[in-house]
Amino acid sequence: MANASHTTAAPSAFILPALATLRSSVPATSFVHEVKFDGHRLQEHIQGVKATLYTRNGLDWTHRLGKALSSGAGRPTVKAVLDGEWSSR
Repeated sequence: MANASHTTAAPSAFILPALATLRSSVPATSFVHEVKFDGHRLQEHIQGVKATLYTRNGLDWTHRLGKALSSGAGRPTVKAVLDGEWSSR
């Protein structure tokens, strides 16, 4: 059985995000919400020392917002996909 730290995986591809759906009223049951800060929806795909930033439409914005990369990038064992909102404020 292979040790997880020694396995290799292909770099992750863009994942279509779950976007908010406009409704005319609040659901009768409990619901979860979050504040919209008018930033950019981004996915950060970390594959060891390489990280890529994608917009919600799948555009590669690494060259535009490279400074927004998390501290996880650059660590050879890190493999993750982060989804969130980036704001310059």
